[in-house]
Amino acid sequence: MSVGQYLGNAKTMVTDWSKDRGEGDRVEKFFYETPFVPGKTWTMAYDFLYKGKGIIRKGKTVFVMALKEYQDKIITIYINGRYDQIKSDFDTFIEYFRRVRIIKLDRENWAKSSCSCSWYLKNYSCYHLIAVATQEKLVEIPMEFKDVDLAAKPPKGRKAKAKKALERNAI
Repeated sequence: MSVGQYLGNAKTMVTDWSKDRGEGDRVEKFFYETPFVPGKTWTMAYDFLYKGKGIIRKGKTVFVMALKEYQDKIITIYINGRYDQIKSDFDTFIEYFRRVRIIKLDRENWAKSSCSCSWYLKNYSCYHLIAVATQEKLVEIPMEFKDVDLAAKPPKGRKAKAKKALERNAI
């Protein structure tokens, strides 16, 4: 195959690959610059923030967060990014990174921020990231993912129907 034929075929292949194969007209398939965030991730971020499950500390350029039972693991040296001053063994260091998450927040586009958890490394989004972005007022958790009871609470006291049954000689 000559170079001209190869380049023509390559262009055709790339053009075909970038088109959506719908039933009707062929439409260009756009590439997303931000990752898709599933609904469960939004719900987990809401629970972390508003149900008192975790703690978030702000450093110079990063945020550090952990569950409340591991808040003793948050060390100011980690928050300030002075890793060269750490005097601990490897096992302690690994235990720290299992319990504490480090989030580097991009304030211009929160979805391009990064987290140290394994879920983020696989899916490019996690609830830690959403929790920090929500706390910094860069994003708002959609209402359908908030676990809020919208039903009215019943009034205090006994129901009106129950009064007659408790009265003496009720007819």
